[in-house]
Amino acid sequence: GWKSKEFCITLEIDIHCVMKGSILRGLKAAADILLPRQCITCGRKLLLNEKHLCLECLADLPQTYFWTLSHNPMADKFNEIIQNTLEEGCSSDSESCHEHYAYASALFFYHSEAEYRLIPYQIKYHGNISAGRYFGRMLGKRLASSEAFQDVDMVIPVPLHWTRKWKRGYNQAEVIALTVAESLGAPMRTDILK
Repeated sequence: GWKSKEFCITLEIDIHCVMKGSILRGLKAAADILLPRQCITCGRKLLLNEKHLCLECLADLPQTYFWTLSHNPMADKFNEIIQNTLEEGCSSDSESCHEHYAYASALFFYHSEAEYRLIPYQIKYHGNISAGRYFGRMLGKRLASSEAFQDVDMVIPVPLHWTRKWKRGYNQAEVIALTVAESLGAPMRTDILK
């Protein structure tokens, strides 16, 4: 009957997916033999299912967890700069001289001595766009899980001077912002900041 035909079609699709997955894993394993992938931070050879960081470095990633806080040191500093800039242009205590609290977050703490400094370095100077997408997606998922970031209207990457973008061939902030925007379901705009 029709149920057995439907079962056979589903079974064929499942077998096709398993075979496709096996072939892709085999190709990935062969590529790793020819061109071994290395952990960005410690340099260890990555296992088949590891991406950009080995499991040990991924587990030790010094995440900020700022996306879980309604106020955090990064956002506080950002808001202080915004408020000081607004007050410089105001002569009275009008409503336009005060801005609502702006949320800000970062995926991990940056220390110039830590090996994790190599992550932005790889993305920025070594053209590791795949890593930019990976970490952007990681940050985007965390922001999407936060109540503070549920009403994001748009994601705006910091622009790069046209000469630097021409030399580099891309803006690393745009690479990261695009995957953050996708995770948040918000548009990315590159035509607002100059």
